[in-house]
Amino acid sequence: MKKVTIAAIAAVSAVVALGAPPPSHGPAQKPNPQYGPGPKAAPARPAPPPKAVPARPAPPPKAAPRPAPAKPLPPPPPKTVHKHHKPAPPPPPPPPKPVHRHHKPAPPPPPPRPWWRFW
Repeated sequence: MKKVTIAAIAAVSAVVALGAPPPSHGPAQKPNPQYGPGPKAAPARPAPPPKAVPARPAPPPKAAPRPAPAKPLPPPPPKTVHKHHKPAPPPPPPPPKPVHRHHKPAPPPPPPRPWWRFW
């Protein structure tokens, strides 16, 4: 592991702060004559003529302020809820409560008499 001195860090940070390119990693490669000359710099283009800035249109005239209403408006009516189905039926009544009796239940009624018996 290399030791990096504080002076080297300060030198690099000073160069970077000035906007200079960072130090290169060795000499640049020479172009190979076998493949012809290197890339040519593009010719400088002439600067375009300055564009005419159109004049800013005048702002529209301001409308006269509206007079205040004579009295405050009434509150809007309450909105109704729009239902897409029938309302639910009312709940069934509660079952009757049993009567609390302190004696034994009544005996069942006697069976009906046959139709040929009259007494």
